[in-house]
Amino acid sequence: MKNKKQTIFAQVWQEVDKKDFYSSSRYGHVRVFFYTYENDDITQIIHSPWEFPVETKHLEVSCQLDNNGTTNGNPYAWNTSFHNVNLDTGNCDRMVKTLRHIERGLAKIEKQIGNIESFEDYVVRVCRSIGVDKFVFPADNSEKFITDSASSAKYRITRMIQDVQDSLSDTELKKAA
Repeated sequence: MKNKKQTIFAQVWQEVDKKDFYSSSRYGHVRVFFYTYENDDITQIIHSPWEFPVETKHLEVSCQLDNNGTTNGNPYAWNTSFHNVNLDTGNCDRMVKTLRHIERGLAKIEKQIGNIESFEDYVVRVCRSIGVDKFVFPADNSEKFITDSASSAKYRITRMIQDVQDSLSDTELKKAA
């Protein structure tokens, strides 16, 4: 029997955190997590990193936004890392292999099309380097919006960043009133 095709999905979401205990600043994040699904069935998550050239389980791409004015609301602290992982030699080896694979992919893409211009561009390039097939976004009607278009993904990530910025700004306006 022929193996079913598995697809790597990049699931993008946003959040606004509560006020930092140590300061008056609030923070927001845009995060990307990676999943594999069988035959494009978005309801069934299948974690089988052994079939892919990179480890996608627990891999996250993220940025931070804040309302303290130092970054003019722009995303900063772009990061590609692993979270919530039990560390053993095997896991560490796979994670290092994946991060090096991403670094090589980013360098290759940079040679082809130039420097990274934005967080949105960074996300799409990381996704391209690990072979992401589709992007999954929350939709206005509580459904999921799925696209395989990099330009559509960049646009939607830009909108998510704007939503976080607006939420952080609304907090400041309410505080001033």
